[in-house]
Amino acid sequence: MKRVMALGIVLASVVNLQAEIGSSGDITEKARALELQETLSINMIKVVNIDTGGVRGDKNCTQPVKAFIAAVESLGLKKDEVLDLIYGNMGMSKKPHLRSIIFSEKGKRLFSAVHNRDPQEADVDKAYTVFLDIQRGLLQKGYPIVPGCEAAHKKMKQMGLTVIGTTGYDREMCDLANTWLAKQGSVVEASITPEDAGGGRPAPWQIHQVMKKAYELTGEYIKPSEVVTIDDTPAGMKAGRNAGTWCIGIAGTSILQNQYPNDSTKISDALFAAGAHMVVNSIADVPEAIESLNSHFKNAFVSPETFNAWAASYK
Repeated sequence: MKRVMALGIVLASVVNLQAEIGSSGDITEKARALELQETLSINMIKVVNIDTGGVRGDKNCTQPVKAFIAAVESLGLKKDEVLDLIYGNMGMSKKPHLRSIIFSEKGKRLFSAVHNRDPQEADVDKAYTVFLDIQRGLLQKGYPIVPGCEAAHKKMKQMGLTVIGTTGYDREMCDLANTWLAKQGSVVEASITPEDAGGGRPAPWQIHQVMKKAYELTGEYIKPSEVVTIDDTPAGMKAGRNAGTWCIGIAGTSILQNQYPNDSTKISDALFAAGAHMVVNSIADVPEAIESLNSHFKNAFVSPETFNAWAASYK
């Protein structure tokens, strides 16, 4: 299952300028058009901002789901009543995610029915302590790699890409996950946690740090248009868009599989609605998707018909 959303604004600009070249004798307009063509043609993907759970490891994010369920149950809430809130905001930093559940209108109503009062920040602290205990315990036992991840990672390195991980975990949990993944063949060149960046998804701060880290690793300034964000959550797609990067959603191993079991259409629609440019089944499909993007950047001057044919072939 591969789908793509039209790169409308960029290609519309190219096509419009192409038309100007054909209809105008103004050398300034021609120069601007050629400059845009050159800019687009060199903006190849150089950096991969890749999520951890649901993309590289822990298919469908089973570990944090278990930890979140234990956390909300510690407050007397029933898991079946808040699963939609757990699934819907996955990808955020874990404590803000819990806060979004507890202080949502639904969460406050359910909490008040149990405790006869509104929730307070102390309740978030209590639930987060439970979350940390469960999640760390699970991570200490293992963190299974997603099938196809090792081969995809090798391919991306062969393509000369700098691969940097991001996550909603704190540093301790991130390091535990990466240690297990490294043993199974997936080694990122660096990892950025919400605490490293001053906040997590859907804010763009982690991706800004990814670009800074890429500069430290390569000595090359990286533009957002040279970064692709790989994530299985709507929050991740929003973060990528907020940072100005290309965004590829992962559907087959996504946390959203828990909410929409085996319904690739609903999962893809949710990722597209959050800003994905493309949606593929798993990390195994990511190198091909990046190569496809790069191929189009090399040929920036395309007609709408040519682009539409390419988009249709990628479904």
